[in-house]
Amino acid sequence: MFVGKTTSAEVRQFIAFKASVFWGLYFLAWLSYPKENQYSIMTHTVSFLGSYEDYHNPRWWWILSVAMIFLGIMTMPLMFYVRRQFARISRCGADVACAFMLLGCLGLLCIGLFPDGQAQLFGGFKTTHGHIAACILLEIGCGAGILLHGILLLYDKRRKGCTGFRH
Repeated sequence: MFVGKTTSAEVRQFIAFKASVFWGLYFLAWLSYPKENQYSIMTHTVSFLGSYEDYHNPRWWWILSVAMIFLGIMTMPLMFYVRRQFARISRCGADVACAFMLLGCLGLLCIGLFPDGQAQLFGGFKTTHGHIAACILLEIGCGAGILLHGILLLYDKRRKGCTGFRH
C-alpha cells in the first residue's frame, strides 16, 4: 500500500482501520478481564490484560496479544510512508528515525508473542523475560524515533525561518 504514490486520504483510511481494529481488540481484552480480578488502568499495567496468569486474564489473555501483534505489523508500512515524508528534510535523519520506529514496531510484535507470565520457555527463560525485553525494545525504538522526528521538524522549521505564531 505504501509504495509509490499513496494519497493522504489512503493513509488516513489505513490509520482509521488500524486504530479501529487495535482499540476494538483492546476494548474486548478489557471487557473480558474477570471482574473478580479487578483490573484498573490506575493500578495495573496494560500487560495485565494480556497475562494468562490466574490472577489476571487467564481465559482471554490472547486478545491483547493479537492486538499487539496486529499493531506492530500494521505500523511498519506506515513508518516507511513517514520516512519518505521526512526524507524531504533529511534523508539520513529519516532513515535513522525510521529504523528506530521499526525497532519499536518489533517490540510491539514481541509484546504480543511474549505475554506477561511465568511460563517456562527454555532454561531459566520465562515469557515474562521476553515480555520485559520487548517492552524495552518498544520504549527505546519509539522513544528515539519520536525524538528524532521532533528534532527533524525543529530543524526544518529553523531552516525555513521561524516567524513566530500568526494571529
